Amino acid sequence: MNANVVNVAVVDGKTITQTVELSSVNKNQPVRIKAVQGGKYILAEGANGVAPENITIKRVGKDLHIALEGTDPDQPQLIIEDFEGSGGQLVGVAEDGSYHEYISSDAEQDRSAAFLIEGVEAPQVLGAQPLKGFGDGLAAAAGIGWFWPALLGLAALGVLGGVYAATRDDDNGNDDGVGGGGGNTDKGSIGGVEDNVGDKIGLIENGGTTDDRTPTFTGEGRPGTSVEIIDNGKAIGTAIIGEDGKWEYTPPAPGLDDGKHDIVIVPIDESGNKGEPSPEYEIIVDTVAPSSPLIDGIYDDVAPQEGQIGSGGHTNDTQPTLSGTGEADSIIRIYDNGVEIGSALADAEGKWTFTPDPALIEGPHEFTVTAEDAAGNISTPSLPFPIIVDITIPGKPGTGTGGIDDVQDDFGPDRGSIGDGETTDDSTPTIIGSGAEPGDTVTIIDNGVEIGTALVGADGKWEFTPDPALTDGPHEIVVVITDPAGNESEPSDPYTIIIDTIAPATPSLSLVFDDQGLVTGNLTSGDSTDDARPDLSGTAEPDSLVTIYDNGVAIGSVIATGGTWTFTPTIPLSNGPHTLTVTSSDAAGNESPPTPGFDLDVVAGGTPPAPAITSVVDDQGTLRGPLAQNAF
Repeated sequence: MNANVVNVAVVDGKTITQTVELSSVNKNQPVRIKAVQGGKYILAEGANGVAPENITIKRVGKDLHIALEGTDPDQPQLIIEDFEGSGGQLVGVAEDGSYHEYISSDAEQDRSAAFLIEGVEAPQVLGAQPLKGFGDGLAAAAGIGWFWPALLGLAALGVLGGVYAATRDDDNGNDDGVGGGGGNTDKGSIGGVEDNVGDKIGLIENGGTTDDRTPTFTGEGRPGTSVEIIDNGKAIGTAIIGEDGKWEYTPPAPGLDDGKHDIVIVPIDESGNKGEPSPEYEIIVDTVAPSSPLIDGIYDDVAPQEGQIGSGGHTNDTQPTLSGTGEADSIIRIYDNGVEIGSALADAEGKWTFTPDPALIEGPHEFTVTAEDAAGNISTPSLPFPIIVDITIPGKPGTGTGGIDDVQDDFGPDRGSIGDGETTDDSTPTIIGSGAEPGDTVTIIDNGVEIGTALVGADGKWEFTPDPALTDGPHEIVVVITDPAGNESEPSDPYTIIIDTIAPATPSLSLVFDDQGLVTGNLTSGDSTDDARPDLSGTAEPDSLVTIYDNGVAIGSVIATGGTWTFTPTIPLSNGPHTLTVTSSDAAGNESPPTPGFDLDVVAGGTPPAPAITSVVDDQGTLRGPLAQNAF
């Protein structure tokens, strides 16, 4: 026998049901065999029947492709159809005659036959640990020639000794494996269980969950015989094996109850003789949808505004993290504006998280989630959680566009607008702006230090009053606009004001000069003068405004240029007593204390009126009192 000849034997339970030689297959025409539930597939090479040292496997759909050493994995010699989910194993015989499972050459589980990822080529070698008990009682079904044990070298090992005879026609002519009369009995097997309900349909794996209360059970057997279907120890129906050797059974409505179902079949021959029950095929029926999951929060982790996003809130994070709770181990499906954008698996505590990929586009997004359990039952949607994604940076603020329009002084005698670069005695002036977007936040920065914020109103206006008060000195103020998503504008152009809250020193009224009439010269306080417009002069803080008061009433003002001032009343003083005082006011409006009063008695404007006798009083003798004119 050619040392390169490779054979495969299909083992169902303890029975070799099929053998195929691979070496005779033409190129690009692989051998195809049908997977059996829980089946084992023995590969043997050469006259001694030992396993090929190296093979390469790949899953394509549900089929397993097997390529022998030195061949192209894309041109397999063997395809086991529907291998995925069948619980099958690839097996080989070591030189000592023990059976070993083929495993990944790098020992990675996800590259073994049972867990292979779609399309991944996985080199395989025999595992180190033998399969305990696998060869015990192994038998060849009727029609399997003696060449197979000889090929494997099993006769020398004693594994198949005498078992062939046990599978031949018995004395009653039974060769179907289910008859009585001392013949062999066949356990049979369930080939598959199909879910035909809901969004999740297809094969229900052994131990799997389904929302279909009437799944379809299928299998194969000898035409003309039947199988009895038993659920949790109770017969629920029978199925006739058709001429094509196949059978199927669907429980009648209302179907199987929710819960675990251990299904077995019992083969029955034409005479009604029953074989042994098949291995159990477990399914779990679950028709109850999970409760509605929750979106607990959405987290923004993009500066400068990181943290939880409130429902209806804004964010500049195009990939915020959603989190919530749902049924444990359920699949959480995330919808954005009604369109599914991904899914997450809830952990054993029901917690889940999800980050959109690709990133969200700018604009409103309304998220909802559903939970899908292992059976495919889908919950009702969660309550919506809307957010607005905004990554557009506001424009530079300016006059009428969110910047500083005006600064108002509302303290002291000199009130009103403070122009850019001007001085004020108000240490808490009101800063005002307009033309911003409602809901934006204006950050006020003084000499590079943030001193507060203001919220833009529905009319686009904002205002801010410093607290605590500004210190004396120059203040260069800029503003930055931040939208609700956290996008920040560049700073506005600076608006400078100078705070001055210190009043000038008291000025002096050092000279009052009379330059009218016969007598002229400097006057002293308390003098009389015939000059109704005397010249006043003195000193004051340079460039301050000197105000002159007459009997407490301002009669004029002058600038103290270079620290000196002079003043001559425009309107002459009236005859009579006058008390003159002077104050000094700086550019911020701070006013000094007044000077001491300078008293004058003004006598001017013509000859005094002639004197007159207005009464004569007698205050002597017995008759006293006012006397009439010409009285005695």
